[in-house]
Amino acid sequence: IKNFFSQEEYKYTSTHDELTGLYNRRTLRPFIERELIKVCERGINSYYILLDMDNFKGINDNYGHDIGDLSLIRLASSLKVGSGKDAICIRLSGDEFVIIFSNTSEIEIKAKMNWLKEELDKELNGLPPLSFSYGMSPIQTMGENTFEEIFRLADKNMYHNKNLKKNRMYLIN
Repeated sequence: IKNFFSQEEYKYTSTHDELTGLYNRRTLRPFIERELIKVCERGINSYYILLDMDNFKGINDNYGHDIGDLSLIRLASSLKVGSGKDAICIRLSGDEFVIIFSNTSEIEIKAKMNWLKEELDKELNGLPPLSFSYGMSPIQTMGENTFEEIFRLADKNMYHNKNLKKNRMYLIN
């Protein structure tokens, strides 16, 4: 029995992020590959979201790494709640996260991302308000939609959105 529980714990720790409890980077490719199969077989709409916290270094520098960790945990918890039961949430690394939305429309995803922005904009128990930028990429079977292409498009869209935010700040000031 002890051996069984040790193996179960090892399986969990090998696929989940220790800090946030979300799936870890190791699980990303298998999840995308399964989603590509589902999209092909069922003809559903699925999307890959790459999400990056804004100014995470500033949180660590100004509030300390313990508050940075609590901020990551808060973001992960809000991701789980706001994404819905059919979404897969993954901590990619540091302050980057991935959400795989299965059988979901772009309009529904944007509504969920807006809810998340509003939720994180609140100051909570001494934690600073959080913000993020994200990029979206459809998971589709048309053409050569590989894992790398899905990631590249979402990454490009995320940095585009991040730059738009920075430019708006400069325009306002």
